Amino acid sequence: MINGTGKWLWVWALCLLTLFCQAAPATESAAAPSSQLASVRTLSFRQMGAGSALRLRGGNAIATIGFGSRADELVTSLTLKLRYIYSPAMLTDLSHVQVIVNDQVVAVLPFAKDQGGRAQEASLTLDPRLLTSFNRIQFRLIGHYTLRCEDETNSSIWAEISNGSEIQMTTQALSMANDLVYFPEPFFYALDYSQLELPMVFAGRPSMGALQAAGELASWFGALSGWRGARFSAVLDGMPPPRHAIVFAANGQRPGFLKGLPPVSAPMIAVMSHPSRPEFKLLVLMGRDDQDLQQAARALVLGQAGMSGDMARVGQVRLVAPRKPYDAPNWVRSDGPTRLGSLAARKEDLQVSGLQLAPIRVAFRVPGDLFTWGSRGIPLNLKFRYTGPQANNGSRLSIGVNDFFVQSLSLSANGIGGAQAGMRMPVLENGLLTSVDRVLLPPFRVGSRNELEFQYSFASEKQGNARAARWTVSMARSTRIRRWISASTRTTRKCPISVCSRRRAIHSPGWPTWPRPRSSCPRGRKPRTSTSF
Repeated sequence: MINGTGKWLWVWALCLLTLFCQAAPATESAAAPSSQLASVRTLSFRQMGAGSALRLRGGNAIATIGFGSRADELVTSLTLKLRYIYSPAMLTDLSHVQVIVNDQVVAVLPFAKDQGGRAQEASLTLDPRLLTSFNRIQFRLIGHYTLRCEDETNSSIWAEISNGSEIQMTTQALSMANDLVYFPEPFFYALDYSQLELPMVFAGRPSMGALQAAGELASWFGALSGWRGARFSAVLDGMPPPRHAIVFAANGQRPGFLKGLPPVSAPMIAVMSHPSRPEFKLLVLMGRDDQDLQQAARALVLGQAGMSGDMARVGQVRLVAPRKPYDAPNWVRSDGPTRLGSLAARKEDLQVSGLQLAPIRVAFRVPGDLFTWGSRGIPLNLKFRYTGPQANNGSRLSIGVNDFFVQSLSLSANGIGGAQAGMRMPVLENGLLTSVDRVLLPPFRVGSRNELEFQYSFASEKQGNARAARWTVSMARSTRIRRWISASTRTTRKCPISVCSRRRAIHSPGWPTWPRPRSSCPRGRKPRTSTSF
């Protein structure tokens, strides 16, 4: 028999044991998210657009690279891992490289005399509070090779930073509000340079309509991702992986974790938190049947949903005109000119300044089966501004496509000169000379993925050991790639030999009025419509 004191001790022991059993799992679950939320993301300079090493030439040379930050992540630590090499001819006591983040000097790379000409590595810990939605990292070379008066353009002043250098960010996910007004964020961020990974969740046996809706969304997100690339994995009747995902749920076909939702009576779009990781969001397309799922998907990609809040009802979707051949959003237009400004991500990408200018590169895509073999070239109407040299001293603009030299244009003090002098219109504006030229890109050098390169080379302007001039160049965003000859039907003269069709196909409407070659067709034959192939 237990006395009164023993009874109370026994009761207290049971209470403490019960509280311990309840509190222990709660403590573990509360600590688990903090360890799971932190992740490490690494971006190489190559991923951020540096196709080659960042080359610093001449005193006070600057190279810039940029990257973005997601709004649903907090950067808690930032490390810059650099691989670089510098000239052994520079004075190490006076020479160094400044590291600048968003216009603030954050570190200096010193030069050691016995390490010149050898590959070096440096790891810099930076303050993450300097970061914004878009960030610029600049490297400024302060180079000297003599204690006397020196030439800033001397070939002894150089340094290179490998495009294998990396930015390592430790991030912590932030739980955002369930609001469709931010769409396409957080599922796609334009400033996130990493590959888009977006799982799609279906019922155990997805219907053809659900797969078609998923295909339309995947095509739209793939166009948004562009050069980043995209990967869409499929999850059948299971819990989505711990990341943002898209879920397709008709009334009769829903993944297991959504079985408890009430049926809907119209196409619906909702955003909800991940069941096990609330910092990640699920974009849920719901409907009575497959037709409702497709209607919800089309409302998203056409921007007709008018969404706000955590759920939106989709009304009637007004379909746009059927797509035409060769009008994919990431392809250069084949029915009219394309402005270079629409191909560049930012206007700063079309501007360079300094002593020795880095090339301006513009990437573009075209369909692989365009009919260009019969043309003299693809017209490129150039408009650009530059700091005018003091004399006609051989300064030039070299134009290339896919590492193939196309043409060189003279840069004169008065904007007149070179092979295209008759087409150049000089205008003095803000101290920069404006010039317009027409260049023909060789059709056989243009493939599916292409890169235009504009390299400005200014002759050195100095007297004795005086300070060299600095140059500024700006490509106009209205520079145009003219109409392409495509595989669409055109009016050609049908002749026994193919040269007639080739010659006629050159003169499509909108192209330059080149001299028309004589037709080799027999007289009396009437033109008829046929394909260009």
